[in-house]
Amino acid sequence: AVGKLVKAAEKTGAIIAIEPYYRHVIDTPQRNEKLYRDIPSPSLKLTMDPCNYFNNRNLSEMKSMLEEIFRRVGKQTVLAHAKDVKAAPDGPDLPAAGLGVLDYPLYLRGLVELDKELDLILEHLKLDDVPRAAKFVGEQIEKI
Repeated sequence: AVGKLVKAAEKTGAIIAIEPYYRHVIDTPQRNEKLYRDIPSPSLKLTMDPCNYFNNRNLSEMKSMLEEIFRRVGKQTVLAHAKDVKAAPDGPDLPAAGLGVLDYPLYLRGLVELDKELDLILEHLKLDDVPRAAKFVGEQIEKI
C-alpha cells in the first residue's frame, strides 16, 4: 500500500512523511529503516518523533535508542516533533515537552547533526502551555 502511495506522490512531487509509533506496523527503528530500504524514493520521508518508539519497557534504553533512531533513519527526516515521554500504567504517556524523560539535548543534537533545515513542531500541549514548552525547548537548544 505504501508503494502505491509513494508512486502517486512521485508523480506530483509530494512527500509522504511516515511517523512511526510503537503500537503501529512501523514500530521500531529497524522496521522504519526496512521501509526506506524496500521503497527507496525521494517521496518517502520521516517525521522524526522519537517519543513514539518508546514504551514502558525500553525507556531505560533512552540514549542507545535515540542514537539508533538517528543512525538508522535520521537522514530521512523532513519534519520533527517536540513532545515528551514517561512511563504510565497503561503504556507510555506522551506529555508536552519538558514534562517527561526524553533526553532533549541528545535528541536536539541529533537533529542539528542532520545538517538540514527542519521545522520543529511542539505537540501534545494546551494553548496555555505553549510559552512554557517553547521556553523549555529553547533552553535545551542553548545547551547544545
